[in-house]
Amino acid sequence: MTNQPGAVGKTNKRKAKTQNMHSKDTLSAQGINLPKISKQAQDFLLKLSRKALEHYFKTGMPLHLTPSDLPERIAHELLEPRATFVTLKKIERADTAKIRAKNTTEAPTTDANVKKQTKLASENQPHLHQRFSLRGCIGTVVPVAPLYLSVIKNTYSAAFEDPRFPPLSEQELPEIRIEISVLTPQQRLEYQDFDTLKRFLNKHRPGVTIKYGPYGATFLPTVWEQLPNVEEFLAHLCLKAGLMPNCVQTLKPEIYIYFAQVFEEE
Repeated sequence: MTNQPGAVGKTNKRKAKTQNMHSKDTLSAQGINLPKISKQAQDFLLKLSRKALEHYFKTGMPLHLTPSDLPERIAHELLEPRATFVTLKKIERADTAKIRAKNTTEAPTTDANVKKQTKLASENQPHLHQRFSLRGCIGTVVPVAPLYLSVIKNTYSAAFEDPRFPPLSEQELPEIRIEISVLTPQQRLEYQDFDTLKRFLNKHRPGVTIKYGPYGATFLPTVWEQLPNVEEFLAHLCLKAGLMPNCVQTLKPEIYIYFAQVFEEE
């Protein structure tokens, strides 16, 4: 399908959260600037993302929005090229949440279960009395389009093109919460040894991309919420890239870091 942007929908309350960044360490994070997306732009993008899905289910066609349709006061933010990810999370029923919790805590540590946990790693912590499971997450770590177009494209991709899930159905939409991550530019991270790398990652908790020949994968900064241990975080990331869990120690792949401004529906 052609991914085109949508129009603005009805207002929901929003919650914004920002990953913290520090710039002084033996491994420098200089040159990475956290994007400052205004609250008005955050609200617009969240409404735009949901409206794109609503319109597609109603008409079978993607929505179209041109630069002249953007609110003038935030147009400069929305037109700036940005790398983004869109994450769709689905409210879990109580019985499903219990099964998931049981499987997560009692499953033996095997390669198959580690791969399963890689999928679960993108899920956020439950909010209040609700639990959410991942329903789609697609994005790019480099800017390929203006911010508003990037969000719409990745909304459609997360809903209909994530190979881990069947396409999103209209019946599921009321149970979906949308989360948007706007990324800083990636920076190559040079490290002398694994211990130095671990100390840096443990302190800064950035998004991490690994590259080794044709293999590669990324974890957003929010994945640290699910995988706070550095070695486990890197092992899951290696598996996601199609490599052995200890690939960072044995292969010393290229490592890139970035940070994110994350905001979601409430």
